[in-house]
Amino acid sequence: MIPKISSLFNAVKDKNGTGRMVAFMSFSSLLANVLTIVSGLLIARWLLPEELGLFTSFNVLTSYIILVQLGVPSGLSRQLPFYMGSKEEGKARQTAAVANHWGLITGLACFGLSLVVAVYFLAVKNYFFAAGTFVIGISAFQGLYVTKYLKILYRSNNDFNKLSLIDIISALVSFAGIFLVWKYKFYGLCMRAAISVVVDLILSYQWRPIKVKYKWDKNYYKELMKIGFPIYWVANIYSLWPMVQRTVVVSLGGTKALGLFSLAVIVETGMKTLTNAISNISFPKMAFAWGQGASFINLLKVPLKPMIVSVIVNTVMAVAGWFLLPFFVQKLLPNYIEGTRAAQWMLWVGWLGSFSVFSNVYMVIQKNMDRLWSYIAGIAAWLLVCFVMYRIIGFNMVIFPIATLIGYLFIYLVDVVNFRRYYLFFVNRHTQNIGAK
Repeated sequence: MIPKISSLFNAVKDKNGTGRMVAFMSFSSLLANVLTIVSGLLIARWLLPEELGLFTSFNVLTSYIILVQLGVPSGLSRQLPFYMGSKEEGKARQTAAVANHWGLITGLACFGLSLVVAVYFLAVKNYFFAAGTFVIGISAFQGLYVTKYLKILYRSNNDFNKLSLIDIISALVSFAGIFLVWKYKFYGLCMRAAISVVVDLILSYQWRPIKVKYKWDKNYYKELMKIGFPIYWVANIYSLWPMVQRTVVVSLGGTKALGLFSLAVIVETGMKTLTNAISNISFPKMAFAWGQGASFINLLKVPLKPMIVSVIVNTVMAVAGWFLLPFFVQKLLPNYIEGTRAAQWMLWVGWLGSFSVFSNVYMVIQKNMDRLWSYIAGIAAWLLVCFVMYRIIGFNMVIFPIATLIGYLFIYLVDVVNFRRYYLFFVNRHTQNIGAK
């Protein structure tokens, strides 16, 4: 029999201060959320849509560049907590050392190539592209080494608290950096991005919980690729979805349309801050629990209570934002009025995204092909809605958040079907094992 939803709340007694950790993580996420929205709105007020759209296009390129990771960080994110849960600390450290080597090599290579291109643009006096290409390089290094290696090391409660503190400091530094945007406009935006990367790198490296030297080991590298590449392949289809969406926007409407759509992106980023924090906490905890032999239903309990908090907070923000956003845009961002309706709908995309934290279970139990099919269902629905609405009303930015909402619903529908199947499978296997004994 499928358990009642209420049974998911009966989690094992918290012995590791998880409640306090989640509370602190939630506070840091909410603070970052507010600062992200406020700074984003201020930047939009100071920059023309064309300028903001140009900077956003550089970020889109960065998202494609960091695909060179090829699954090693994904393997680390699964194997590190799994080995810790299995009490195999030696293997955990070896895995971290190999991932350190890979992240450093790929990060420096991308930064070096971007630096060469930036120097070229500087030589031909294309200063906008020189500054933007430099940002691409340093952001790629952050993505490949800081985000995809250093921050994966933060696995225990105390480590998550450190990560929360890093996020708070980084958010404050980034917010203070808007002075540079006010002073130097586009170039200030690039300087702010570079400073934020440097601060994030220094703090994440200084407080890293596992201090290992970079090391090449073919066997461990093969293991990380074997485990991580399926996760990487599936996860990147999902993570590239918003990048493809922005690519379509700039292709159909130009940099001005992308700049106007940045208002919706700011809203989406702010709304998803808390959800992403919960996901980052729950995934290693789920992998750790799976290494200890936890049941499937107990894996789903890990993100449940924090997810409820996220739904409540995001509901308040979505409802309030729907009514207040047009007023603020009209008063403070008159150049972005055309992007208001898309930003309003994006509030509900962020709200619905609160339920995505359960999808981490696919990676933990290594059912990545099922996760792929769930994403394919959602992206196919998004594409179909975009096509139909485009044929009916023409190019309009509101098409994309509405299509994304419908895409999310299809993803969650497939997830529910898969999770029910997994529960029945593991219950039956457990029953058979008991019968065999």
